Amino acid sequence: STKQIFQGLVTSADYVYHLEKIGQNRYKQTKKDKSTIEVNIEDEIMHPLVSGTDAKRYILPDSNMRILFPYKIENDKGVLIPAKEFEKDYPLAWKYLLSNEKDLRSRENSKMDNDTKWWGYVYPKSLDKQKFPKLLIPRLIISLFAVRDDTHEYFLDNVDVGGILVKEKEDLFFLGGILNAPVANFVWRRISKPFQNDYRSANKQFIAPLPI
Repeated sequence: STKQIFQGLVTSADYVYHLEKIGQNRYKQTKKDKSTIEVNIEDEIMHPLVSGTDAKRYILPDSNMRILFPYKIENDKGVLIPAKEFEKDYPLAWKYLLSNEKDLRSRENSKMDNDTKWWGYVYPKSLDKQKFPKLLIPRLIISLFAVRDDTHEYFLDNVDVGGILVKEKEDLFFLGGILNAPVANFVWRRISKPFQNDYRSANKQFIAPLPI
C-alpha cells in the first residue's frame, strides 16, 4: 500500500545542479546562456536524474543526466553538508560550487546569501525520499502510467515527476500494475485537470484520490 506521495527536488538553479555525465568524474554544465563547459566532480555526490520527458511506462530511464546532491541523510532527514566537511570529502565538487557561488547566493532575491547554506537548494523538500524504492509518475501526461524504481538510485526532477513510496517493496509491483492499467487511467482522466493537446495533470491532488 502507499506510504507517501512526494514531489521532486527544487534547486532554483538547475543549470548548476543538473549536469550531463560524460566520463568518470567528468560532467558537462549547460549555463544560463546555453553555453557549455566541462567540469570535474566526484561521481559519489552525483545521482541519476529523472525528468518528465525521460520517464516511460514500466521502463527506467536511460539518461546521462545527473543531479549534484549536497546533502547527507541523518535520522531520516536531509542535512546540508557543512562547508569544511564538503571541501574535505568532495574537493572537486566544492571547487565547482565555488565557481558558481555568486549565482547561487543571488537566488530568490539573495535568499541564499548565507555562509552556512548558499550551496544548498532553496526549497530543501523531499530530500530523504529519493533513495528509496518508489514509483515515478510524470506530472503532465496523456495516459496515466508509472515507472518502477526498485534500484532506489534515481532522483526526481522538480515538479516534473512525482514519486510514490510504498510500505513494502513488493507493493511496487502490485501498485505499479494497477496504475498502468486501463481502469486507473479511466478514473484519473475523469478527475484530473486538462491542459493543451489532451495532456492532463498527474500531480498528488489527482493521484491520491484514486480508489486503490
